[in-house]
Amino acid sequence: MEAHELLASYAPRLLRTAARAGWQQDAAAFSGWLSAFDATCRDRQLVSESRLPLELVPLLKADSTERAPILLAGFDRILPVQRENV
Repeated sequence: MEAHELLASYAPRLLRTAARAGWQQDAAAFSGWLSAFDATCRDRQLVSESRLPLELVPLLKADSTERAPILLAGFDRILPVQRENV
């Protein structure tokens, strides 16, 4: 779960199955788990906590409704996925 969270936060491009095609050994086992996890989430229409920012940013960008800025409080660092301008 931590590896999934790290990928989603720092290297979301690696969440695509095709981007992991050359992974071997332990990484390949993780890739297989991730593919199965993604399929289960799709089938059940779920979004993992780690992918939530990746799903929300495009939705917020597409919505032109006036809203207050989003404030992140209580974090010791801002992750790349959180830096996305919305």
